[in-house]
Amino acid sequence: NTAQPPLKKVRTGDESAEIVPTSNNNGISTVHKVHVGNLEYPAHPFTVRVLDLSLDTEDMDLVDAFRSKCGAIVHAKIVREKHPVGKGRSKGWGLIQFEVQESVEKALALSEVIGIREKLVKV
Repeated sequence: NTAQPPLKKVRTGDESAEIVPTSNNNGISTVHKVHVGNLEYPAHPFTVRVLDLSLDTEDMDLVDAFRSKCGAIVHAKIVREKHPVGKGRSKGWGLIQFEVQESVEKALALSEVIGIREKLVKV
């Protein structure tokens, strides 16, 4: 009988997300999922959230700031408004998916150390 890893709840502005590792019959984690409201999405296991971004930060700013210090990046995205009012405007945070766990650890160590567009960010 293997213990399940704890759920990780994240509050993101007006949305609440829950990261749920899913296990196979052997208790080995296979797929990470993110629950936002009533919806469920697959999540890359080596994803970090970057907060306190300048509203003019672009996706490639995340890549440029973290790739040389942390390692290969699978994907980086600034989260943007979807509502008609303010559509496309940054919410001030983004997600970076790394290829390996060691890159995540390096990124976490850079919280409130690394700056993007002249603003310190939190990881």
